[in-house]
Amino acid sequence: SPEEKIHSSGAIISTGVNATGVTAGTERAFIDLVSNKARIGHLRGTTGAGSGGLQLYTDSVERLRIDSAGNVGIGTVAPGYRLHVDATANDVSLFQGANSGSLTLRNATANEMIIHTGTSDALILGTSGNTERMRIDSSGNVGIGTSSPVTSMHITGADGGGSGTFNGQLTLEDTAAYNATPVTGINFKTKYNTAGDVVPLAGITGA
Repeated sequence: SPEEKIHSSGAIISTGVNATGVTAGTERAFIDLVSNKARIGHLRGTTGAGSGGLQLYTDSVERLRIDSAGNVGIGTVAPGYRLHVDATANDVSLFQGANSGSLTLRNATANEMIIHTGTSDALILGTSGNTERMRIDSSGNVGIGTSSPVTSMHITGADGGGSGTFNGQLTLEDTAAYNATPVTGINFKTKYNTAGDVVPLAGITGA
């Protein structure tokens, strides 16, 4: 009882696509083996460029698509990027490797890693699940312990030392060799003229 033009209850073996070129002949899908590589895909034949794609299904639902431009979509039928993932859950993907997982973004010319958000959005870092620990808001203010930083660096939190001790919320430690002359731990500088010259304003040294 065949349900399609070709209905096989066993394996179908193909050793190569037909002799006509990928831009000649009729439009067709193929599964074959060429030069020790299994291939599956779409050949447009004489159909105009920019047509065709590849779709993968499970449970009668499309799960992944590669469009004619080579963009890959998971959870979307209209991928707009090389990899476009759309999901209904908050946690969209998991990158996991040995020890700690990592994600490397590299610019082909500048060798830089760039992480950014959309307009008016904040960049949030969390630990222990979805617990926020630090954010950079849309104006560039950095908040640690607060989700509403009002200055370039805004740190809030209870002293972690417990009763009778004082550890503070910020620790700056100088690991250089001992120097009998006090070394400034924090420098405050300001512009003092219209030319924009910067001079020291004040400093804080350790006891």
